[in-house]
Order: sequence, then C-alpha cells, then structure tokens
Amino acid sequence: MTPSIFKLVKMWEEEILRYWSERDIYEKVKGRYENKPLFRFLDGPPYPTGPIHLGHSWNKTLKDIVLRFWRMRGYAVVDTPGYDMHGLPIEVQVEKKLGFRSKRDIIKYGVDRFVEECKKLALENAKIETAQFQRLGVWMDWDRPYMTVHPSYVEGIWWTIKIMAEKGRLYRGWKVLGWCPRCQTVLAQHEYEYKTKKSPSMYFKVKLSGDEARYITVWTTTPWTLVGNMLIAVNPNEYYVEVIVPEGEHWILAETLYKRGLLRELGVEKAEVVRRFKGIELEGLKYEHPLLDEVPIHKEFRARYENYNSIVTSEEYVSVEEGTGCLHTAPSFGPEDYELGLKYKLPLVQFIDERAIFKDEGGIFKGLTVNDASERVVELLEKKGLLIKLGSIMHEYPHCWRCKTPLVFRLTRQWFFRIKDLRGKLINEAQKTEWTPAWAKNLFVSWLSNIDDWCISRQRFWGTPLPIWVCERCENYHVIGSISELEALSGNCVEEIHRPAIDEVTLPCRRCGGTMRRVGDVVDVWVDSGSAIWAVLPQIGKEDFRDWETLDFILEGKDQIRGWFSALFVLSVALFDKLPFKRVYMHGFVTDEKGMAMHKSLGNVIAPEEVIEKVGAEVLRFYQVISTSPGEDQKFGYSLLRKGEAYVNIVINTYNYLDQIATYYAKGEVNRGLRAEDLWLISKTNTLIKRVTEELESYDLPGYARSLYDFIVEDVSHFYIQAVRERIRSEEEAGKVLYVLRYVLERFLKLMCPLNPMLAERIYLQYMKRLMHAEAESVHMLPWPEVEESKIDAELERKMEVIREIVTGVKYLKQSAGIKARWPCKTLYVPSKELEGLEELIARVTNVKNVVFDVPPDIDVIKKLETSIGPIGLDLTETREIRAERLMRDLARYIRATRKKMGLKPRDLVIIELSGDSELIHLLRGVMEEFKIRTGAEEVKILDKIEEAQGTVKFNGGYVKFVIRRESQ
Repeated sequence: MTPSIFKLVKMWEEEILRYWSERDIYEKVKGRYENKPLFRFLDGPPYPTGPIHLGHSWNKTLKDIVLRFWRMRGYAVVDTPGYDMHGLPIEVQVEKKLGFRSKRDIIKYGVDRFVEECKKLALENAKIETAQFQRLGVWMDWDRPYMTVHPSYVEGIWWTIKIMAEKGRLYRGWKVLGWCPRCQTVLAQHEYEYKTKKSPSMYFKVKLSGDEARYITVWTTTPWTLVGNMLIAVNPNEYYVEVIVPEGEHWILAETLYKRGLLRELGVEKAEVVRRFKGIELEGLKYEHPLLDEVPIHKEFRARYENYNSIVTSEEYVSVEEGTGCLHTAPSFGPEDYELGLKYKLPLVQFIDERAIFKDEGGIFKGLTVNDASERVVELLEKKGLLIKLGSIMHEYPHCWRCKTPLVFRLTRQWFFRIKDLRGKLINEAQKTEWTPAWAKNLFVSWLSNIDDWCISRQRFWGTPLPIWVCERCENYHVIGSISELEALSGNCVEEIHRPAIDEVTLPCRRCGGTMRRVGDVVDVWVDSGSAIWAVLPQIGKEDFRDWETLDFILEGKDQIRGWFSALFVLSVALFDKLPFKRVYMHGFVTDEKGMAMHKSLGNVIAPEEVIEKVGAEVLRFYQVISTSPGEDQKFGYSLLRKGEAYVNIVINTYNYLDQIATYYAKGEVNRGLRAEDLWLISKTNTLIKRVTEELESYDLPGYARSLYDFIVEDVSHFYIQAVRERIRSEEEAGKVLYVLRYVLERFLKLMCPLNPMLAERIYLQYMKRLMHAEAESVHMLPWPEVEESKIDAELERKMEVIREIVTGVKYLKQSAGIKARWPCKTLYVPSKELEGLEELIARVTNVKNVVFDVPPDIDVIKKLETSIGPIGLDLTETREIRAERLMRDLARYIRATRKKMGLKPRDLVIIELSGDSELIHLLRGVMEEFKIRTGAEEVKILDKIEEAQGTVKFNGGYVKFVIRRESQ
C-alpha cells in the first residue's frame, strides 16, 4: 500500500463513522433485534486513567468481532461498555498531577478536593477513551456506559457486602498482608505485581540457649524482619547435620544443603559432621534472640510466652531446598510466619506503622524505615560476630500494582470475605466453564485451589465507601445495603456517597445507644468490578439486584485470571451458588517487536492513535486479531503490519476489480456454462462460510481472521483473478466471472463485517449495495450468510488444491531456469489421471502450451519437481512460436500499465506504434492479432524509428519501443 492509500483508507473510515452517527445506524441495527433471543455479554471495565493503549485496542476489537457476529446471527446482544472508576489507578494519576508523594499531601490538600479531582479525572478520561474506542469502529452502547461511581452502582456493591455479611462471610480480623508503604494501604493477593528486585542475602547464626558453642544457621533476604523474630522453624521429617567449623563452633543446617556445598559458599572450607538427625529432635530447644538487648520487648515476651524464641517444626512451611533449611520466623512480617505464630500462641505485635517505619515496639530501631533498619541489623550482627555472609540476590518480589513500590508484609487488622472454605465448590463450578485457550482453564482452577480469604478494605480515599458502621462504645457493627437504608437509620438525606461527606453520617447503636461511625476505609476495586453483573442492572433498567442471568461470554487479558475472572466467580458462587459466565476468551499482553514490555522509559511505546494516523484502524484491527493465538502475548511494530496492509489493499482492489467488470462489460451476469475454477470458487465460498461460522462460534478469533485472509488473498486474488484474466476479454466469459465474483464477494462482505466493519460499510455503499440490488442503509443490517450445501464440491476443491500445488511447482521450475512466470513453456507433464478434463485450466494457470497426464520423460530438457502426486516435469524447449509469445506478453504488460497511467478504460481502443530490432519486430508479426487483443489496439503501426517513445521493452538482448495514441488523435 502506498501512503496515498493509507490516507484514503483513513478518510473512508472517518466518513463511515460520520455516516453511522448521522443516520443512527447503530441504534437502527440494535432495534432490529429487540425481541430476539439474548446474547449476554459483560464488558470488563477498564480503568480510565488516560488514553487507551494497544492492549485496550486489541481487547475491544476482539469483543467487537464477537458482538457483531452474534448480532448478525439474529441475537439481541447485550453490549453495555463499562468503566472501573474508583481506586488506586485513579488516585495515583491524580497524585502525579498534583505532585503529591504521600497520604499526608492528600490530607493537607483536603480529602474533599482530592476526591473531586479523582472523580473529574475519571469522567474526563472515560470520554477520551470512549472517543478512541469509537474511532476503532467498536460498536457498544457508548451513550449509556455503566460507571462504578454511579450511586446505583455503589448501592450494588453495598448490597453485595451486606448479603455476604448475612451469609456469615464478612469478618474483621488480623492478618499479615502485603502493604504499600507509599500508598499506605493493604493490598490483596490479586493486586501483587511481581517484578525482579535486588535484595540482601544474609546468612547468620543464632546461639542455642545453654551452650556457648552451639548455633543454628539461618538465612533471610529481609534483615529488618529480624527485629520481629519470635521462632526458628525446621522440617520435622528432613535430616539435619551438626558440624564443627574451624573456629570450634557447632553449626546446624539441613543435610541436603550441606551436601550441596553450602558451607563452602559461606567461606567454610573444612567442617566435620558430628551428628546427623531429623529436624523433630530440635523441637522445643530455646535460642538467644540476636537482638535481645536492642529490642527489649523480646525479654518481656520470652518470660510470658512458653514457645517464645523456640525451635519449632513445620513440614508445610519449611523447605530444605533453599537457605539453610532453618526458617527465621517473624509472625508480624510474613503470612506463613503469622500462621506459625497463631499455632504456637505468640503475641500479635505491630512493629511498623503505615509508612513502614518502626514504632516504639522496635526498640532502638524506632523511627527507622525498614531499609535503614536492614542496614543497622547487618551492622549489629557483624559486631556481635553472628553474621556469616552478606551478599545479594535477584528475585521476583511483589510490588504495588499501581505505584510499583516494593511491598512490605505487615500485621494489620482488616475486613475480609470468608472464601477459603469455598475452594472445593469454586473448583467444581469452574469445571463447568469453557475457555479459549483451553489451557487457561487449568490456570484458573489452580488459582481457585489456592484462593484465600479476600481482604476487601483499603486505607484510601477515592473508592466505594466500605458500608460498615461501628459503634464507638461497644464495637457493634452494622452493614448498610442501600442509600435508603442509610437514610432511614440515620435520619439524614444522603446526597453524596463518597468520602468525605459519607464519613459525617452517623447511626445510633441499637445495642448500647452509642454513636456508630463509618469505618474509614474504601472497598477493594475488585469488589466493584466483581459485582458488575448485578450492580449494573439499575443502569440498564432493572431494579432488583437478584434479577441477573449467567453471561454467555466474557473476554479479557490473562492478568484477569486472578483479577476480574476470579472476582466475578467468587462473588457469584458465594452469593448465589450460580455461574457468572459460561465462556471466557483470554488474550495476552502487547509487547514490542522484540518481546519487551512497552514502557515510556524504553522509548518503545506505540499508541493506537499513531497507528491509525499512519495506516488506518482497519489495518490495526486486522493485525491485532490475526497475529496472535489466544492467551499468547502480541508482538507489535510497524514492520509487522505489512500483512494487514496487504490484506486491506487486496480487499479494496478485489472489489474495485468486480466493479470494473460490472461497469465495462454491460451485458451483465452469466450463470450458465461455468468453468471449473468458477464452480470451485463458489464451492470454496460456501466452505468458507461454514468454516468461519464454526470458528466464531467456538471463539477461534485469530482462525477466523486467517480464514478471511487466505480466502480473499490466496483463493480470490492470487489464484482465481489471475486464472480468469485471459477469459474476461470475451463478453460471455466476462459475464460468468462477473456472476461468480458478485456471488462470492457479496458473501465475503458479510463475513468480513465483524473484523473490518468500516471497510465493509464503505465497500457496501460504494459498490455492493448497487450490485446486490440491496435496500438496507447499512451492510450491518444484513444477516449472516447461509451455507448452500448443494454448491459445495469437496472433490473439486481437493483437485484444485493439487492444481495450485502444480502452479507453485511450475513457478519454481521456471524461476530456477531463469524463465519469467508469465512466459509460456512448451509442455507440462502431470502424473495424475484424476485431473483429466482440467487440462485447459492447468495450461492457462501455469502458462504452458500443452498438458500431458503422464510421468515426465527422463531427458535433459525436461526439469522435474517432486509433488504430492509424484514428479511433475516442465519441458523448457524454446521454439520460435514460444519466443514470439514471450516477447508479446512482456510488451503487452508494459503497454497495459501505460494505458492505465493515461486514464484509459479497457474498452478504449488505441493505435500503437512500434519500432525496434528487426528480429523482434519480425517475431511480433506472427502474434499480432493476440497482441492487439491483449493491448486493446485497433491498429498497430510498425515504424522505422520512434523519436519520443513512451516505453522501451528489452528482450533477449534487443529492444522494442512503443507509443500509444488514442484512436481519435
């Protein structure tokens, strides 16, 4: 495609978008299916944090294909788009805009003003993203999107939480969870973003009580957590060894790691094993806390708690494959550590605050950040002679999903949905769903099999307020399920449901008469989107949140395994014992051409609007669908768009070609006496309809796009149109080709509607509406094409595939011999009797004079090539007749190209003047009548000399010059 074609396609797209808008085409199309069966779809709401990226364009294009397909199949498609407008994604963007670095900045600025800025940003970006999705040609109900900030939607989330509470699935409790010290909020497991991080790798020794020379060796990547150490755990069933090191000390470590040479890595060249034993033998031994003097609280707890500073056993949490096989356990700083702390009835202590700074409980570490504390711990251990080795390690570590800050694990009191006990039921229900790709289902089931209770509270500002009011006096709490309930209980009119206004609403405590105030937290945004199936109902005309039905289909990226897919599934099963969706399509992420993630810092980001500006939205849509199998990441770069550019160009040229035939051969269609290639293409068209219908029904979206490409590019353009070029010089044969192409391209146009809706519309309005004698305002008002089984000839299709293989083979043989593909050759040998009757077609498409159905003779002049039917042979003997025809074809090709530049139509007769080498002119005289037909010449004049030629054709060391004159000149 040339740049001018890009501009033309882009202009067409914009014209079609205006046409749809001015004529309300989308509304009219939807209106045709109002009372038809429903196809239930829900749009996974993106965060309106800014302009869309290529992941968004890919996602919405795939959805658009599915929705358009089922609408053409006669279904009333539920296509409400959505925007997830609460939470950290928006807050972080506003903080960047305002130059904030912490929560303190927000409080100083004013929570009310900050929340207003968040709402403003979300609404503005939703408008921007809507316009960008519309520019892609995506048809959804853009005038009525669901927005999670809408009061009725917030009520849906409140209702979710209230019903969970009524079912006994809401509780408040202590847990160690990932905490973002920058955003100063807890995060749930599905919000962790794992990135490679460099951490300390510290090996140290801990002295066992009552023995001056006996130590247990320990390893950690977070030295600061040693401040909260309360236990050391070993595996009861694994073997450990006690060794004497050169200094005379006795060290204990896992036998497996000792045998692998851990001590040598730690700088200990010689060590003698004095005892081998199982970990269970260590249980109950006491040790001296390395920071006992620096953190006085440990002395107090050691006296009060029996198991404090003891060696305990855990088969579940202790591995002898890493570290030393002896696990440093700080119940305030690790989820597994916390579980061990509960098991051994140890105290719950919050050593660090919301900023990950040590509190009073941290002793001398008070006021230090965790990173500064790590450095101090290392210094102290080295000073005490307890540090064995300090290094570093690169490992996957959880970061905040929005601000990318490394998380700390911190003991915190939060609100939870009780989910863990539902694992078995969730897995059983998940088995009833279908996934594309199929392997994604296993990932989903694996996620559900390890799912934990869901922390739903967040210590932030912009979000659905947690609808829990707690009594200041007796701590009785009440969950509010609607605005009307809140108004009835508080006696106030609630006009604003967001913070900080909602925080001012109080309730009287029914238990003690005290004042109930709302918990200051907001709700995890995944509860917002996970409630979407019912929370959206008021915005689409339904009042009862229970009045929802299982979705037929959803489609999102692979990160939603633990995100939206999981949230929908958990809530619908927990609340209703009901499947949220039947079918899922999962795609991957977009990377650059080398497979690297796109980041502004790397300079490899490509925005959808840039692509549209250069090549148009239809090329982008085509590439993003055809290029990548479900579930896999998509590589993106301008050099990768060539196939899409070629596809769009060929589609346009093919319909132009049909229109030219219809215009220049006015006698019209002829549907009798069709040739083999005609019947074959009609058969292939119906096979195509059957195949792409199955592909779309089974959600093989890339397969659907590949089928369209292979058909229009390979079958129609590269084979059929090339095969019939000689035929259309005859009016009757042109009529047959016109009939076939109109039949084929009418159906193909409908098939391409979901993939390329704007291009299909333009072609329909410019060409096909007239050729189809159609009345519909839009091609999208036409139904999906039906298969005509009687026109499918599988045997003919099979034979034609053999012929196409032969064509490819002949091209190869010609190329190897330095013969142009369009030059004729003497004889082609085909060792297959089953193709008898098709020799005229074979000769025409291979450019040979004769076809012989026999094994090729074993002589030098015949070049052979092995094929699926045996060896084919091409006779390369060059006769005078063949040489003349080759010259004539070369010259005719250049003259036709020149005619086109002159703006001449195929029917315009011309006078051609020739001059050149006498031998070549003499050759041309023998094929002059064929030459006239090929060039549209009324007369050919042979001149001695041409002063100003329009073109010169070189052939076999000679040349021929030509001039084209209009007949009237």
